Amino acid sequence: MDVACNDLVRQRIIEKIRKKENELRESYINLKKTAIENKFFASVLDDYEEYYNYIRDEKQKQIVVLSKIAEHLDKLIMNTTDINNQAAVLKDDQRIILDKLSNVRHELEEITE
Repeated sequence: MDVACNDLVRQRIIEKIRKKENELRESYINLKKTAIENKFFASVLDDYEEYYNYIRDEKQKQIVVLSKIAEHLDKLIMNTTDINNQAAVLKDDQRIILDKLSNVRHELEEITE
């Protein structure tokens, strides 16, 4: 029961984070448009651009790391001698990593649109 509650809380937190990221992205786009019209917003836009670039760079680093982990798991799966037990566990781990990789790629696509 606690695991289910923790999963629900975790999911709600993730949803709030994604909502906040979307709000920040929308604010960034709006500020970018406004900055063209009003020089006062230029410094605020610069701050948003720094944050945006930082998040983009972190997502790209995550993609590289998760890709390397997925490749490593592929190699482990190929080299394992206890295929019945270890391969199944590694495949599950790989699936989780590839899901995370897909999510990070999707998030990167969202922030670079």
